[in-house]
Amino acid sequence: MTEAKKGVSLNPKDFVTGGLLDDVTVTWTTCKFSMYDYGGKGTPAPGLIINMSPEGDDAVEQFWSAGKADDWAPSEDGNSLTPVGSATGIRTSTNLYLLIKSLMEAGFPVERLNEGLASTFNGMVAHMVRVPAPKREGLKKEPKRGKDGSEYENKILVVEKIIKLPWEADAAGTDTSAESSVTAAPAEDIADKAREILLAVLTKAKNGKVAKKDIPGLIFKEAGTTIPLTTKNQVCALFFKEDFMKESGFTISADGMVSLG
Repeated sequence: MTEAKKGVSLNPKDFVTGGLLDDVTVTWTTCKFSMYDYGGKGTPAPGLIINMSPEGDDAVEQFWSAGKADDWAPSEDGNSLTPVGSATGIRTSTNLYLLIKSLMEAGFPVERLNEGLASTFNGMVAHMVRVPAPKREGLKKEPKRGKDGSEYENKILVVEKIIKLPWEADAAGTDTSAESSVTAAPAEDIADKAREILLAVLTKAKNGKVAKKDIPGLIFKEAGTTIPLTTKNQVCALFFKEDFMKESGFTISADGMVSLG
């Protein structure tokens, strides 16, 4: 005789918080490109961050990686990705590609994607589901585990169905401009903070030099949790501007090493 499975406890002390979004209709309230360090648990990577509001629930932040920090960096306003290395296009192996592919398959007009603006998606309503992540050759990753140590399948959140396109959706409660998706500090303050952080990084570095490709990770580590994510991204964006680096007294050698003077 098969033993009956015990039902889940309804005692409030046994309830858990949060949970992954899956099989749910959401509004894409704000969309922006950003560096993301997985809550301090990983190397900062560029990608798309979307604040999604499930029906009748609080907004949830979701991130889709777009590759490596030595290939792409968010623009200062967070509305686009700019190349900082030799890459000319986002790889089809990235999570961002899988999201955009699902968007197109659900009927999002491809011509609206040509400018590469994150704000294009602000206000869209879509039904989202999780699908198994593709196996990536040559990439070794530790299996994901829950708090109890049990292993679970790696899945990626994608679009199953578009309910309303951004230009069709009710604008109330959504940000439809690039400017509104990022809280920008004064340019002078950002420049000063950028110089301060990079000086601190170089002071701690061996021989006072760091590889340009390592800057985002070092900046996030130096900034810690006291500086907002938006400010960290604005700071990182400045380091890929030659004019700012020269005016601030930093040099980049032919082999990609950054130093002072």
